[in-house]
Amino acid sequence: MNSPTTSRARRRATLFRRFGWLAVAGMTTLALVGPAAGPVAATHTVTPITSQTDSRLAGNPGCYDSPGQGTEGLEDWYGNGQLWLEAKLNATPSVNATVVVAQGTITINTWNAATGTFTWSSNFGIDAMFIKTGGGGGGYNVLYVYAPTAGHAEAFSGTGVSDGPTAISHVTWCYDAANPDPSPSPSPSPSPASSISSEPSCGGIVTSRS
Repeated sequence: MNSPTTSRARRRATLFRRFGWLAVAGMTTLALVGPAAGPVAATHTVTPITSQTDSRLAGNPGCYDSPGQGTEGLEDWYGNGQLWLEAKLNATPSVNATVVVAQGTITINTWNAATGTFTWSSNFGIDAMFIKTGGGGGGYNVLYVYAPTAGHAEAFSGTGVSDGPTAISHVTWCYDAANPDPSPSPSPSPSPASSISSEPSCGGIVTSRS
């Protein structure tokens, strides 16, 4: 006959085993369900760069250089060979202000005039954001670089802060149009009766019929 002490020990061991299996099952469920839940937005830890730190930002640089003018742009200094385009808000940020380009839309979600802070979101990837302040008064410009190389994850939202003594003149977002779009769903295979043959000719499809 088992003693009370032995029975309690067995019950405790059984309980620990059950918890262990539950933990394994939980981790397995996360591994199976996690990827199916969709892509997770990348978390960006970005240190703002000001024109006080990099004097090249003191002027009014664009995302790309100006061909034939001998000027460089943000892509040359912080893009590591990427080719950036730009989307510009030619005003102080305000709630629900939008910038629309061929790639998509950027929206200002919040704006705090007292602190010079705003939040934004975009439906396409952003590589960098440049905040230009008004001239004079000791103001300075601010640059946020989210994707310094083509291999870095781009940002789809962020926070901008310009706590200098002058107001924001405009905000410019840099993006890389060369990034590939998500792969399309596979197209259905042609039926056996189809007489279309896939023979590349100058990048197209050649069709032949009997």
